Amino acid sequence: MKKQRIEYIDLAKGICILLVVWMHVSENVVYITGRSIETSLNSYCISFRMPLYFFLSGLFFKAYGGGWNFVIKKVNRLLIPFVTFFILSWLISWVLCEFGLSGDKTFKGLYSLLAFYTEEPMRDGPIWFLLCLFEVNLMYYAIYLLCKEKVAFIVPLVLFIGAVGYCFYFEKVLDLPMYIDRAMYFLPFFVVGGLVRKHTNFMYYGENVRKDVWMLFLCAVAFVALHPQSAFLFSKTNIFIFYVLGVLGTFVVLLLAKILKKIPVISYIGRYSIVMLCLHAFPLPFLSKILGKYISDGAVLVWSEFLIVTLGIAALTPLCIKYFPYIFAQKDLIKIKER
Repeated sequence: MKKQRIEYIDLAKGICILLVVWMHVSENVVYITGRSIETSLNSYCISFRMPLYFFLSGLFFKAYGGGWNFVIKKVNRLLIPFVTFFILSWLISWVLCEFGLSGDKTFKGLYSLLAFYTEEPMRDGPIWFLLCLFEVNLMYYAIYLLCKEKVAFIVPLVLFIGAVGYCFYFEKVLDLPMYIDRAMYFLPFFVVGGLVRKHTNFMYYGENVRKDVWMLFLCAVAFVALHPQSAFLFSKTNIFIFYVLGVLGTFVVLLLAKILKKIPVISYIGRYSIVMLCLHAFPLPFLSKILGKYISDGAVLVWSEFLIVTLGIAALTPLCIKYFPYIFAQKDLIKIKER
């Protein structure tokens, strides 16, 4: 029997991926056009955008029978899309360079392969999340087995790993390959998601909407009250603020989505958020150059590009999931043996 979808989770995922696209659009406009754009939305959302993504992923953590079945499932859902778009983005860049449509030298795109080992930027930058989430799943599965589901052991161990990863990445204590340091400091958000599902009834619909509204209000007030300190969010001294703002912002979005339940277009984008994640970076440089010639106002340019990209990819999504189900994690390329 097929499980019924929890609709507001799709809405929360939709809000999350749209915030990711908004950030990349605004950054790309500044980079391509050189225009200064005030993006207060980004300054707030940077505090919780990725924590929300990892939390939502943690909500649906499953062992899938354990062992190789678990690894194969995550290879199908995360690693195959990552490798596909990693290679595709390099090939596109190489072809564009060959035809003089990119400012890079012909083989410069080849260096992005080093993203497997170093912090060299990838052509399709947003897909780092897929590799990172794959690593987070493996980390949590190991902890899950080691601690035998005992929260009293899981929580301190995960917080320690998160703190170490935070120091590695932000204080540059040690450069770890393949985004492992990011996986470590985002791990606590993933684990919180898993614990919330397993030990509370928060994610399921309730009749007490008033309670959800009050919780939303309190989380939003606390988030805004703490946010002035977020100028130090990525500094060496505010790991506490990093995690508190991440959790508060996550619950603001979740509670808002829980109250609203469904917004058709946004919920649809959220349901197939991997399509938006993998594709949205490709058209940005071209759109910024083309639209930048006709739109002088930076804010209007960002909104125009954002709407074109999101609505365009949303329109393509049915085709993507129908004709390319394996690379968009809708079907398993590697089959799991049934027990």
